[in-house]
Amino acid sequence: MFRRVRVFGLQFNHLMDTLQVFASSGHELVLKYPNANMQLECQMNEGGNGSVVNMYAQLDSQEMPIPKDLSDYWQDPSSYFLIPGSLLKETIEDLEWTAIGSNNSTVEVRMQRQPRRLSFTAQAAGSLQIDFPVGDLGGFSCAEALVCFSYKYKNLRTALSNIPQKDATGVSSKVDFSRTGIVSFMMVAEEEGADGSND
Repeated sequence: MFRRVRVFGLQFNHLMDTLQVFASSGHELVLKYPNANMQLECQMNEGGNGSVVNMYAQLDSQEMPIPKDLSDYWQDPSSYFLIPGSLLKETIEDLEWTAIGSNNSTVEVRMQRQPRRLSFTAQAAGSLQIDFPVGDLGGFSCAEALVCFSYKYKNLRTALSNIPQKDATGVSSKVDFSRTGIVSFMMVAEEEGADGSND
C-alpha cells in the first residue's frame, strides 16, 4: 500500500521549548499536522476532580527537502575522539551554568593534533573552559593541526541527554566531526560475557 510521506521543518529551539512545557504533565500528547495554516498542533488534555485543563500549542512549519542519509552530507576528512560516557555527561552538566539566563550560549569544541589536546569552552552569561586529560581518551584522531567548531549549548545538551548515568561502567562515547562541522554521537558499550565479565 502506497503511503505519501510529507516532510516539513520546525525551528528546533521552538520545538524543544514546547515539548519541555508539555513534559511536566505526563499525560498523552497528541500531534496533528497540518492544520489550516500548515502548522503542527500540539494538544494535551488533563482531567481530574470534574475539571478538564486543555494545553494547546501551534508551531509554524517550514518546507524542507526530502531528507537524505547522513552520509550524503558527511564530508571527509573527519576527526573523532573516544571518551567515557559519564565524563562527557559531567562536562555538559558542568557547562550548564554559563547558559543560565541566556538563549545564545555556545560551546566551542577544540581538537589539537600536536600536542594532543581536547577542550570544551562555553560562553554566554559566563565563561568556562574544560580540558580533558589525554589519558582519559580511548581514541583520538585530528584530521588537521587544529579542528574547532561551535554549537548551541541547548542542542548539545539535547543530543547527549540519553547518555547513561554516572554509575554506568563500560560505556564510552565516540564523537565524530565531519570536515564541515557535522557532529555524530555514538554510544559504545562493552559486551558482558556469560560469566559476568566484560569482553
